[in-house]
Amino acid sequence: MKPVEAIGEFNPGGAYKATVGLDLGSGQKLKLIHASGTGVQGFEYGKKNWTIGSMTNKDSFFEFRSDLDVGKLKVRQNIPAGNFKLAPSPICTLATKPKTVGKFKDEYELVYDFMTKTGKATEFLEYKGAHSVKVTADTKTGAAGASVKLQTKVKKPWCKLVGVSSSSKTGPVAFYEAEPYTCLALKGEYTVKKQELASTFEIKMKADSKTKLKVDARIGKAGILKPALGFKITFDMK
Repeated sequence: MKPVEAIGEFNPGGAYKATVGLDLGSGQKLKLIHASGTGVQGFEYGKKNWTIGSMTNKDSFFEFRSDLDVGKLKVRQNIPAGNFKLAPSPICTLATKPKTVGKFKDEYELVYDFMTKTGKATEFLEYKGAHSVKVTADTKTGAAGASVKLQTKVKKPWCKLVGVSSSSKTGPVAFYEAEPYTCLALKGEYTVKKQELASTFEIKMKADSKTKLKVDARIGKAGILKPALGFKITFDMK
């Protein structure tokens, strides 16, 4: 029995994007991608530690992953518009293994993009498995472009988690997640600078169902903006 996963999103204007993921066995996975309007079509194929992908607009990539003593290494080479002269110029990412000291857990993610010559560092600090802070900064924008995210897991049906994030680009953003029923999940996000509320309703056909229906909507000064209907279906193929 090999799982098949289908994900799609539809907008009122008729635009859509769809992804179908296939488990081919022996660690092999294939993903097919299509979007209307842009006409983008493509595929991704990979095994345990590597993935390749290509689109009809000639964008392609190769990604290699490896487990190290200090954490996980990922090396990705993007080839935009088929311009192979840009290689080698990979994006290298190192995610360190969590380090636990008392009730604190500390993790780092270090990224360097050789194409844009930009480095980025993220620290994730968690306390008692419930309260966390995430700080991100890069060499291009420096301290002025840093972002901070604070989050608390309440673990109640009416409030799964709540938090706030802020950066010079987005300004303060408050977010909230709840799961009042086993078949219903809610997410909300309010951006102060745009005065815009983004909400997501995710519905399972049954509590243990792998089939999900998702409705996204943004509400701003002008009313409802860019509503979308999405779905995610996972099933086994003999």
